[in-house]
Amino acid sequence: MTTHIFEAMYLGVYADLDFYELDQTTDLAASMVGTVFGSAGAPAYLSLVDITMTDNNGDGTSVENDLLAFADSVTMGGVARAIDSVTDYAVTVTFADGTTATTELELLQDTSGRLFIVPYQQGSPLNAVLDDGPIVSIRFDAVVGSTFYGTVANPEPDAFVTCFAAGTMIDTPEGPIDVARLGAGDSVLTVDAGPADVVLATRICGDRQGRGAPVRIAAGALGPNVPFRDVEVSRQHRVLVASPIAARIFGSAEVLVRAVDLLGVPGIALAPGQGSVTYLHVMTARHDLLVSHGMVSESLWPGKVALGHMSPLQRRIARQYYPSVEGVVLAPPARPLVQGPGCRALVRRHLQNGKPLQPARG
Repeated sequence: MTTHIFEAMYLGVYADLDFYELDQTTDLAASMVGTVFGSAGAPAYLSLVDITMTDNNGDGTSVENDLLAFADSVTMGGVARAIDSVTDYAVTVTFADGTTATTELELLQDTSGRLFIVPYQQGSPLNAVLDDGPIVSIRFDAVVGSTFYGTVANPEPDAFVTCFAAGTMIDTPEGPIDVARLGAGDSVLTVDAGPADVVLATRICGDRQGRGAPVRIAAGALGPNVPFRDVEVSRQHRVLVASPIAARIFGSAEVLVRAVDLLGVPGIALAPGQGSVTYLHVMTARHDLLVSHGMVSESLWPGKVALGHMSPLQRRIARQYYPSVEGVVLAPPARPLVQGPGCRALVRRHLQNGKPLQPARG
């Protein structure tokens, strides 16, 4: 027996779409046509999970339980269930930036009713649009095929884009653009100096569990309408705190605080989940303040942790703009970088006085 691990979108538990197992047809395939999975408030990319699928006889096909067959299984969260049905649909995919694309996807249901959207095998042109950006919603437009004995046992393992920034829009001279679409040479809007070119874009993959879990900053957690929608960032990503309280504690009215040091603020919490997370960051020629969904935070600062996740080429580029000695970056940060007991006092005093951590931008 062989097994394959890949990313899928978990839709939840649904009524059985294939109740008659003595043929190979999904009985209620048409009932899904017109269904939309995901929305701006509950984007589909947050439902990405890693699942494991078996291929009992190693022939490259994972079979259903039709015709009294010994079915292969799918496992999520340690729970394995037999494959009950596989159906192909024509779909319309909507991305975080509002653009759309059409393609085909498979809908797989197991015997417990769990429903998954799965990609096709590695190299299939039907998968090409899935990494064009974070997917907010998928609409099932038509049934393409509903009579199958199973599916390919090895779908493309990482066909979808996932990230802290999946759906995080960065302000640019052309308007907000999904950070997943930004690369070297693109322009972003900085708080202090207007347009600036991206010199490096990095992607760091990890597990949403444990220390890899992102921090979710809920809409309005930093202040009225700041941010104006939920944003997920890595624990080490620094967010601007601007207030007289910061000035009294740190001697600067504006400081950059790690997201992990803001835990405890209502609306700011760890956001663990199943599957992986990809953290996307953009670096400019100097450390800058960027705006995403009305929230001001930092561009990539190439400290020891960030450099440790870079390729040799990326490190050379980073050091070209940010020389360092023994791991200490010599370039000045956009605002003082603070952490430790002072941050705990900062959070405590803001909560006691009911003051926003970051004012809304005019």
